[in-house]
Amino acid sequence: LYAFVTFEQKSYEIIKIFKLNSKKCCYSCHENLPRSLGLRMGGYRVLAITFVFIFTMLILRIVPSIQRLLPTAFKNLSVSAFTGTRAMSAKSQADLVAEAKAKYGDLVAENIFTKILNKEIPAKLIYEDDKCVAFNDVNPQAPTHFLVIPRFPIPRLQDVKEDDKALLGHLMFVANKVAGEQGLHEKGYRMVVNNGEQGCQSVIHIHLHVIGGRQLTWPPG
Repeated sequence: LYAFVTFEQKSYEIIKIFKLNSKKCCYSCHENLPRSLGLRMGGYRVLAITFVFIFTMLILRIVPSIQRLLPTAFKNLSVSAFTGTRAMSAKSQADLVAEAKAKYGDLVAENIFTKILNKEIPAKLIYEDDKCVAFNDVNPQAPTHFLVIPRFPIPRLQDVKEDDKALLGHLMFVANKVAGEQGLHEKGYRMVVNNGEQGCQSVIHIHLHVIGGRQLTWPPG
C-alpha cells in the first residue's frame, strides 16, 4: 500500500512539474496526462489485488504442511491463528473405529451406537459436538432419560487408557450441561455407567445414562 501511495504522489508531482515548465505544450496535453496515468494506476491496482489473492491462497495451503513438520510442542498450535477459524477434527467415524480397534482390540465392533453415529439409524440428537453426542433412551426409566456417547468407541470403562482421561471428563461435563438444559439441576438426577456383563452393559461402547424427573431409590437393583 505504501508503494502505491508513493507512486501516486510521485505521479502527481511529475504532472505538477510538467504543467509549470511546459509552456509549449497545449492544454490538451495537460488534460490527458493525468487521465492516462489514472488508467495505468487502475491497472496496477488490479494486478496488486490479484497478487495478494494468490499469495493468500498459497499461505493457506502451505501453513498446514509446515505445521506437520514442526516439533510436537508446536503441533498443538491451531491453524486458526493463520486462517481465523477454529481447527476442527477432520477424522471420519470410520477412522475413529479403526483407531479404536488398534488401541483396544477386537472388543471394538459395529453396534447400534456405531450406526447412530454413522447416521445409518435415525436418532434425534439433543446435543452434539466433535467429541460426543447425546440422545434420549429408547426405553426410558424415568421422565428424563438420555445417553451421552463418545464418537471414539471406547468399549468399556475398564478399557480406558491414560490418554482417555480428557474424553471421560468431557462426557461428564456434557452430561451435566444437558441435564441442566433438561431441567434436572433443581431437584437432581442420577448419572450411571454400566460396565461389563454383571454391570448390565448391553452395548459395548462406553456411554453415560442420565436419569431424572422422579424420585429415584437406592440400591437401583
